[in-house]
Amino acid sequence: PSCLQAEFVARAAWTRLTCSVCQNEFVGAQALGLARLALAKAEAEWGTEDPGTFIAADHCGRLLSSAGELSEAESLLRRAQRGLEATLG
Repeated sequence: PSCLQAEFVARAAWTRLTCSVCQNEFVGAQALGLARLALAKAEAEWGTEDPGTFIAADHCGRLLSSAGELSEAESLLRRAQRGLEATLG
């Protein structure tokens, strides 16, 4: 794994797709890779119905949308919306 991915995993803050040094949001292909990883880790650690997992799904969906992967993005964004509405009101 890249040093960026290793740092991201060590930090284990699955809902924060930002640089730990400058606090800028990750962008592009690297951001999408980290978002996919974050969603998988959130599901494994927190479960599929945790609000944090829904936030991770939202982040991943938004990045997929930006990358033009609209079908997968829509699925994740709808999942996140339904889950957050159900858990947070």
